[in-house]
Amino acid sequence: MDSIAESAPVLIVLDKQAEFRVPAAVREVAGVVDALLYNVMAIFPTSTSYSQQTANQKSQVDTHFRQAVHAFHLATANTGSPYSNTTAL
Repeated sequence: MDSIAESAPVLIVLDKQAEFRVPAAVREVAGVVDALLYNVMAIFPTSTSYSQQTANQKSQVDTHFRQAVHAFHLATANTGSPYSNTTAL
């Protein structure tokens, strides 16, 4: 997801519809990954360190998905920080 976020401005220049299509596809993939990670998290008892590690990794994956989606919005925004603090994600 980091490479998608970094190449957002270039993709938008190449295809104006990429501004909408790529974030939509990223959200679809994120939904599938969330379902998979929730199933993995359900395997481990909540009292084990594996459960905490899995939750931490899911949080990191979610952050990468959010950054990829925000990169496309920021590439076409009129200001440097249209979402106030979300650019720091």
